[in-house]
Amino acid sequence: MVKRKFSSTFWEGVILFLVSVFGVVMSFVSHKDFNVEWKLSPYLFPLIISFFLLILSLSIISQGLKNESEKEEKSKVDIKSLLIFGLVCTVYLLVFNFLGFVLSTIILLVLLMMLLGERRWWFILLVSVISSVLIYLLFAKYLSVMLPKGKIFWYLGL
Repeated sequence: MVKRKFSSTFWEGVILFLVSVFGVVMSFVSHKDFNVEWKLSPYLFPLIISFFLLILSLSIISQGLKNESEKEEKSKVDIKSLLIFGLVCTVYLLVFNFLGFVLSTIILLVLLMMLLGERRWWFILLVSVISSVLIYLLFAKYLSVMLPKGKIFWYLGL
């Protein structure tokens, strides 16, 4: 009998699959108690995200099964970049209410793109500004999600 060893990609897909199934089940269970139609339910968005994660997890599992015969290379973790990433995200959470969604997200995206190695300033600014504004318009204007506008603008009288 041959003992089968699965790749880490396969196990990552299985974990993501379990998390997404949990998200789908919890969305249905929570919605049932809320007693509104689905289009007004606060559990619709988590259900959609969980459903897409479910599809992606199946893709990752199949990729892990295909690549199981290939020997996995151990990648060296860049601790410095990981710590900088964690610090940037922590600062983002701390200044989010003060600077507001758009300004703090632009700064976050600029810093993360620089951390990932992008050096073209025009590209960094273009992607950061357009992404932040489009996300704001989508959630704040079209989905009526209240996002912080920033206390700094109130202090400045704007």
